[in-house]
Amino acid sequence: MAGGEPLENAPPLNFRNIAFSFHTGENDTMFSRNKYTLEAKEAFDALQQEFPNNFIHNIVIQKGMGHGIDYTKTTPPWLVDYPREVNPDVISWVLFPMDGRYRNSFYNIAVLEPFDVSEGDALHRVLFEINYKDNNVIDIQAHLTDHKLVQREAVEKGKIALYLDASKIDFNKNVEVLINSEYIYKDKVHVDLESVVESCALFGDPNRIYPAKIVIDFSNI
Repeated sequence: MAGGEPLENAPPLNFRNIAFSFHTGENDTMFSRNKYTLEAKEAFDALQQEFPNNFIHNIVIQKGMGHGIDYTKTTPPWLVDYPREVNPDVISWVLFPMDGRYRNSFYNIAVLEPFDVSEGDALHRVLFEINYKDNNVIDIQAHLTDHKLVQREAVEKGKIALYLDASKIDFNKNVEVLINSEYIYKDKVHVDLESVVESCALFGDPNRIYPAKIVIDFSNI
């Protein structure tokens, strides 16, 4: 609320499945807050049109207001109607640097070994699109990319774990995993106490405790 940030510092794709509210005064010009909020609105509007119900948002430029806005019309009364979606069927994740540091997890994804990227590189981000499909198929698109998500190259280094439960796969059947349209895994996934302990420690979230995982090593693909 009453903010504004360049989109490269808060990639809209990372807000997929998250109801997002953002209000800024139209006269809040310091640090270009009003300009950045308008750019965010345009980006979220376009994503919601392309992916209905995936990018629900409430981005508003409050008329006549400066840095002080009417907070009674902002997030709390709107957000209460949107419960958190813990394990969505489609996940978009732009893994990007903040002051040189990268996150180590997102939803049910954990980074086990770092990717070959750093903040000064032309391609300093990793873009994941993960789709949990019917019939135990997990379709993953993974690319190195730039801050505008335009240039794309294959990921050739790094390792991730996908933590899984019965909401996403049938443990009685083989699971098929595709990376950039190529099959890299076809086998059953077994439950173990190790995955429960790891996910509990990693996510610190009672709704994200998983009994199994699949490890994907991009250097072996």
